[in-house]
Amino acid sequence: LNPSHLFHIGCIWGDRFESEAFRKCLTLLDSENYMCLYGNEALRALYPNSYLGSLPYEGEELFEATAKAGIVLILHSALHNTHGIPSGRIFEAAGASAVIISDQNRFVQDHFGDSVLYIDTRQPGEEIYQQIHRHVSWIQANKGAAQELAKRAHAIYQEHFLLEDQLLRLEKFHNQLENHPKEMLQRLVKKLCFI
Repeated sequence: LNPSHLFHIGCIWGDRFESEAFRKCLTLLDSENYMCLYGNEALRALYPNSYLGSLPYEGEELFEATAKAGIVLILHSALHNTHGIPSGRIFEAAGASAVIISDQNRFVQDHFGDSVLYIDTRQPGEEIYQQIHRHVSWIQANKGAAQELAKRAHAIYQEHFLLEDQLLRLEKFHNQLENHPKEMLQRLVKKLCFI
């Protein structure tokens, strides 16, 4: 991939849409020629320079737009981050071999480590924007190193999170259910989902 543009799917609900800091950040990103914003049509009025339309979740369009941009911005909700729950965006981005910029979500940090570039979203909007802009500038100036990050994230995705592999582990998991106490079952569920 050629990591040249920043792909982001904005939402029109929740704390990230309502937050003054995130609106300021996205307004500043809207003026950058590398920004590619997708999502609900209502975003067009807020971010007219970077809004490119909505994408269907089924089919190849989401994957193709991600791959074409080459860099993905993932902003989890505060609830996701409080509980360390990932958005599906991390899997879409890693599956597309894009360079990933993410907020400091515990799941992403634990499972993708330093294959992802992180931002601190507890800062004011202008500082969030500056962090993202610095990452994008570094990526564009260091495409080889950035592509290595993308390759590592993709390898982690393939090794641990492919749906096909999860389904293949279900039979083994099912066969062990009848013979294990509750504590063992909890460990098996964790192993099935995250290893």
